[in-house]
Amino acid sequence: FEQPKIVWPDISKLPRFSMDSENRYLGNTGFVVPGGDFYLLGVLASWATWFFISKTAQPLRLRADRWQYRLFTQFMENVPIPDAPEAERKAIAALAEICCVTGRARYAVERHVQERIIKTFGIGEKGEPLRELNTKAQEWWAQSLTDLGAALKTSFKLSRNPFINPKTADEWEPYLAEKRQEAEALSERLTAAEAEINDRVYHLFQLTADEVKLLQREVEH
Repeated sequence: FEQPKIVWPDISKLPRFSMDSENRYLGNTGFVVPGGDFYLLGVLASWATWFFISKTAQPLRLRADRWQYRLFTQFMENVPIPDAPEAERKAIAALAEICCVTGRARYAVERHVQERIIKTFGIGEKGEPLRELNTKAQEWWAQSLTDLGAALKTSFKLSRNPFINPKTADEWEPYLAEKRQEAEALSERLTAAEAEINDRVYHLFQLTADEVKLLQREVEH
């Protein structure tokens, strides 16, 4: 565990492979491949690989119109990894590393705002935490100011939407807009890197344009 490693959960409806470089230990609901092989990470995180997994791993249940699969060793050890030329391995590895760095940066922005929201609206008169943010409030970047305020009212059992107060709204609106722009810029960079990984892995598996369209139609939506 005390080395770089690729990690993933035992149940997933999407590619959720990531590189751990902080010596984390996992319980029995996660799996690892030791070593910091970002090329392997890029291939595992691609839609081409997820298509294979969706046809060979054990389906568990439908969640939000997507099947969840059990990503146990008996299924994962059969995932094909193409033997790419060195230049292609380096390119995919670099893109996978960009995805990791960018994903962590986006998460940091999301968490920073969540923590400020909790400290501002979710602490009682005696300093006690009121409640946790509900799902809608956690996804603050996807909400209008009015909708976020309504979510905070529900989360913390407040007497009213805090953004009804014009002074509070004037303080928070530009702050949230700035942080939303940061998160969106990181999301765009992440999406671009993921798209290039997918294109490169499709090429490694020698898929035709029509085959790629069929695969994308099944796994990306």
